[in-house]
Amino acid sequence: MAETKKSLDIIGHDGKPIKNTLTSLGNKGKIAIVFPGIGYTCQMPLLYYATVALLGKGYDVLWVEYDYKNERFSTSRAREKVEWMNFDADESYKTAISTGRYKHVVLVGKSLGTFALVRLNTRINDIEKSIWLTPLLKKPSAVGIDVYNKIKGVCKNGLFIIGTEDPHYDKTKIRALEALGAKSLSILGADHSLEIESTSNGSNEIEISPLKSLKALEQVVKEIEGFV
Repeated sequence: MAETKKSLDIIGHDGKPIKNTLTSLGNKGKIAIVFPGIGYTCQMPLLYYATVALLGKGYDVLWVEYDYKNERFSTSRAREKVEWMNFDADESYKTAISTGRYKHVVLVGKSLGTFALVRLNTRINDIEKSIWLTPLLKKPSAVGIDVYNKIKGVCKNGLFIIGTEDPHYDKTKIRALEALGAKSLSILGADHSLEIESTSNGSNEIEISPLKSLKALEQVVKEIEGFV
């Protein structure tokens, strides 16, 4: 059956619709829900190709395209931001599940989107697997709280992918998550977008190596395909 795309009626914490896209293969009982970062959208390479991989494994895929760059969110206190994101995660999950007879649910979170994974894995028992892309293993300035201990409690069926040049990379914490049953992939030299810089040419400008970054993306896709 050919892919179909539609938007679901998801109302966010602020009472406004959350932009979203559900790509469906005809309800084979499997769905992946994707929560992006603040500045890293679902259309960008990492989440786009993760989506392609999941579709190839027979999953419907819901992109939850919230807007956390708006002034009301950005000027809210840390606690209010967490409540906002928790509400949006709950509503996105509830709405997605109501659209079909899904027996297999995978969550994907990128950066700040991993907050949604913590929330849903804490509250929902039916989540089969979670894919944590560039997880916030260190205290994120955007919300001002440390969620690592919460991540530890819900990491068992998770795949953690992060670059060694990511500010949130912590080898000791990754090893601790593995000891709790998680799988991980640490990509040498990759930054928070899982891109790799070119060899320095002596200037202060940062240049991304397209070939090295594509190889890193290939690693990510292969790991996701093997995981799900």
